[in-house]
Amino acid sequence: MRKCSSTIVFVPVLLCLLCLGGLTAGARAAVDEDQLAQLQELKKEFFEAKSSSAQRRAAHRMLRLDEPALRQALQFFNEQLDQQEEKYAKRLAEFLPQKYLKHLTTLRDEEIYKIQKTRRLWKRYILKASNRYAFQDNYLVPCAEIKDILLLDVKRVMSRDISSARAVLQLYADYRDKCREKLGLGNDPTVGMKSPTGIDIPPLDRPMTFDDRLAYIEASAVLAYTVGYEGARPILLDNAHVARQIDYEEAEFALFANEVRMLVGSVGYEIDPLVCACTRDHSNDRNDGKASGHASTIPGKERFTDRLKRFGAQGRSEGAGHTKSGRLYIWRLSYGGGHTHPLYALHRNVHGCGRRARFYTSVYYTKDAIRHPCAATENELFMPPGFTGERIASQALRKVYLALQENQFGKARELMPDRRESETDQEVIRRFFKSAIKMEADWALECAAMYVKAGDVYAAQLRLEQAKAEFTGADQYLRKFDSFLNKLNRGRRARELKIGKAYYELPSKSPDDATVQQFIEKHPDSAYAKAGQYYIDHKNDNPKKPKDLFSYFWTEETLLRKYEYHLPE
Repeated sequence: MRKCSSTIVFVPVLLCLLCLGGLTAGARAAVDEDQLAQLQELKKEFFEAKSSSAQRRAAHRMLRLDEPALRQALQFFNEQLDQQEEKYAKRLAEFLPQKYLKHLTTLRDEEIYKIQKTRRLWKRYILKASNRYAFQDNYLVPCAEIKDILLLDVKRVMSRDISSARAVLQLYADYRDKCREKLGLGNDPTVGMKSPTGIDIPPLDRPMTFDDRLAYIEASAVLAYTVGYEGARPILLDNAHVARQIDYEEAEFALFANEVRMLVGSVGYEIDPLVCACTRDHSNDRNDGKASGHASTIPGKERFTDRLKRFGAQGRSEGAGHTKSGRLYIWRLSYGGGHTHPLYALHRNVHGCGRRARFYTSVYYTKDAIRHPCAATENELFMPPGFTGERIASQALRKVYLALQENQFGKARELMPDRRESETDQEVIRRFFKSAIKMEADWALECAAMYVKAGDVYAAQLRLEQAKAEFTGADQYLRKFDSFLNKLNRGRRARELKIGKAYYELPSKSPDDATVQQFIEKHPDSAYAKAGQYYIDHKNDNPKKPKDLFSYFWTEETLLRKYEYHLPE
């Protein structure tokens, strides 16, 4: 994938307003020449003020202007707030990486191991999304655990410089909010806004307060400048800006998705505020009893594609739910089925979530222009979250890095320097590499144990043989694999291994019943005979999802997908 710049990019509020149809006709009323001249003079005083008190006086005088000029003052305050947010984000960009590195040095070995295992668990899902049983328990819960380990709380690591920048941001937000209040616009930024097709933007249930917006900027900056891959930074920071235009719970939906995506090494997820407006409109119809689920009886709104066209928006798939918060909505969509894929996989990278009361709707699509590499696509999930291979300065660690990229874990272990690195970031990398190697060996053993539990002992043997090839030279791990293999080659399991080898030699795609029946009659009391009979009995149950020779083992152990059992390449 192509490299993507990490430049901070904000979408100005004015641009958002124009994209969504701009202000109402009243907003475009002519400004009195005297008032306009006074406004220009006050802007000059604001910029040239020698003290904060002088600046405040200029701002407060702007707030006393008549309505037409006051609307232009609002545009001015919006622009100033945009600039202050960008300055604050830049300060966080300078401040957070050092704090994050210091935090990584405090992690215990068991915490690093948990991080490495969670990212390894997600690797296959990110690169090739497929259904996963018990997705919430087996994928999201581990993410929540490493979130508690990795993510910084800006308020707890606040410096004097960051605190001062925060105070300035709050002051500018106050000017903007008071201006909106005088104009009768309230705290809801959607007032007077229209879609490109002239549709009124539905109001918000809970517009963001200043504290909400500030917390969102900080949470997004933490993801962008600590655990996130470089290409995700502009997406995350633009989201923090766009979040001012949508409902608090809608924004929380996006933040939850990006927390997971950054923690597991995936790509950034962009908010489309116009799609949020469209889906909010559908949620409103559902709340009013005029629509249900994905369907609507309102002319022009029957299907989600009709609703998007009506707003001048785009989208490829839709989700719908009924719950109490944006985070709970995304959690419930994450059950492992089709709705899960656009939330966390690589393919969909733009969304719009719309809320009304307890009703939620979401639409997703792909934007090629914001595609960027991530830890999963660059095979760098073994790096500390947020680090890339370019961060490696130690020649010894560079060799380990290259071995890990080739899945040569035994070679990586042989090359691993046992002594601590003198540079702080290099020592952090060394500890993460060391943990990744140990975790990968444990993961192979865990997979094999699950295959045995399901009854497919031959798959367990194949997995361990693969692990032995990957860990060539690392005797401490090879002994563990051999010990497991020796247990498989004893007693009844040894017999099952031979039967399993014969079963794997059957045609893998649509074997004829006669061939499978012959196998069953030859090995009547084996687990593979049961698997063959299950295939014959159930192969036509669902033409859209045909059974295969290994479907039986899924029924014996539902967690096999977690361990990449017979997933398509």
